[in-house]
Amino acid sequence: MNSGALRLAPNAPYSTLKKTRIIDWKCYIYAKIKVFLILNIIIMLSIDELIKEALSLSNTQRAFLAEKLVESLEFDIDEKIENAWMSEAKKRRDEIYNGNVFPISGEEVLAEVRKILEQ
Repeated sequence: MNSGALRLAPNAPYSTLKKTRIIDWKCYIYAKIKVFLILNIIIMLSIDELIKEALSLSNTQRAFLAEKLVESLEFDIDEKIENAWMSEAKKRRDEIYNGNVFPISGEEVLAEVRKILEQ
């Protein structure tokens, strides 16, 4: 038992010991819940302060921060998919370097798409 718990004589009846243990556990659980709630309040205040600070940044700084936050969420990328995209990117790069494919600017592509959609 902890130092704040009720101390009973060694010859105390079992029912008294059992009740004391239940009270100790209830106090323990109550204390844990109280600490948990207090920590959540502190964390929420910290998050609110963090949001306030982030919103006070310039547009460029906020964009950089947003990019870094999104990058930090991308932890469960499937390695097979990542490797497949890397292979595809290298293949496309090589096709351009070898002259097999000629790159087209985004503006030209969008102009062609608009023409097709107008027909």
